[in-house]
Amino acid sequence: MFGQFGRDRVCLSPDTCADKVNFLGCEYIGFDLIESDGILGMSPISHDGEAHLLVEKLFEQGQIGSKEFSFMIDVNDETGSKLTIGGYSLEKFA
Repeated sequence: MFGQFGRDRVCLSPDTCADKVNFLGCEYIGFDLIESDGILGMSPISHDGEAHLLVEKLFEQGQIGSKEFSFMIDVNDETGSKLTIGGYSLEKFA
């Protein structure tokens, strides 16, 4: 994997954005059989103090209420997979 450093505004919706999010635009090799639009690291906190993580930036800028995320993978392709950033929903995902 290799790439170039970048910085941009990242929005989950028109009203939920994080400014000045650092990222690495990568070209990845060896994932030819996986259908995807890319890879997004989802750690809720930075352990080295240097990383600028999406969940952490959204929380610091008051865009989400907690440094949490949850996801549901629909293995049967019936309802579609879901990603929730800033919390979780027991009604939807439990």
